[in-house]
Order: sequence, then C-alpha cells, then structure tokens
Amino acid sequence: VVRRVASVHADGAGENRKDSLRRFLSEKGIRCTFVAADNPVQNPIAENAVRRLVEGGEAIRIAANIPPAYWSDTIRAKAYIDNRLPKARKTKYKRGKFLTPIENWLGQKIEFKTLIKPLRRIGCQCWSVSPHYRRRNQKRTARRGVRCILLGYAEHQRGYIVQSLKSGEVFTSSHCYFDEHILVFEESDADSEWFITRPSDDAGRATGSFRLAT
Repeated sequence: VVRRVASVHADGAGENRKDSLRRFLSEKGIRCTFVAADNPVQNPIAENAVRRLVEGGEAIRIAANIPPAYWSDTIRAKAYIDNRLPKARKTKYKRGKFLTPIENWLGQKIEFKTLIKPLRRIGCQCWSVSPHYRRRNQKRTARRGVRCILLGYAEHQRGYIVQSLKSGEVFTSSHCYFDEHILVFEESDADSEWFITRPSDDAGRATGSFRLAT
C-alpha cells in the first residue's frame, strides 16, 4: 500500500520556512501550514508526542542511572517501544484488539509476541558475541564476546545498539546475551563519576572510552 503525505503542519522555525523546503513540498503536491509564533497550542499532536518521548526517554535514563550524554539513545528507545504497544485512541479497531502504530503504518496484523520479543532493559550489561565464522582461527580459550551496555534498538536492522565498555565503540550487534539484572551505571553518580576521553559524535553520543569511578 502506497501512502502519500497530504499536508505538513509545522512550527515557525527557520528551517521550516526555507524556500527550498516550500518548493519541494509544492512540487510533491503537499500542503504546508505553520503555527503562529509562541502558540504551541496550535500544534497539539506534535507537541504532545514530543513531550511523551522526552519524558519517557528521561524516565528510562534515570531509572537505569544512565549519564545525560545518552539522552538521544533513550529517546530513540522510547519511540521504538511506543511504536510496538497498542494504542487505545486514533487507531483502527480490528479483530477484538487495538492495533499498534507499526501495524497501522504497515497495514497488516503482527503477532504481539513478535513485536515485544526484542525488548530488553535499556542500560543493562550485555555481551556482544562474535559469530562462529569469525572464531574459526581463534584458540578455544580466546574471549568470544565483548562486555557492553545496551543503548537501544537498531532502526533498519534486526539488532541492538550497544557500546563497548572497554573501547567506547558504539555499534550494532545481533548476537547479544543480556544480564538484565545488572545495570552498568547503577552504583555510579551518573553526573560526575564518569568521563569521556574522546569527543562525542554528531548525535551527541559518547564515542570515547569511559571509566566508572570506584
């Protein structure tokens, strides 16, 4: 099913009022309207969605005592979870159950167990294990995995976004084992008892190695 965007309702920020954007929308036959200055009440759907994402992401971050530098990862994780939970309002009611946003978007029914199966506790300790074909030339006693922290879920891949606790590298892994009862930052002061040795990436995520204070 091909779904076409009919209209865009945005705030009056400078990036939304660029001539290039208006020309693009006009060429695609998309109607564009703007909110009056200092009137977020005119855009309630987007404002409420942003508020739910930010507050939900902060709840995830604070519950796992994750440092503030990872705020973007917890918000993305919150969006991933929300898209897989049934919504009671503004969704189609079919076959005795409320559809999830991802089912509404794809236009097909997906088993709820399939949707929630990948969910894990954000901020927990996990082990990213090397696939067997990469271990062929390794000794039997060689380490087969890397200790990591779970940061979220990959958007366009079936995998998890994790960060190595040794090198600080952030990568996607589909071969993970989770210790959900162990939170990496549980016993630390998330605001002061860690430091980054290299600058963050474009998303504001820490890419350098870090040390937990003892």
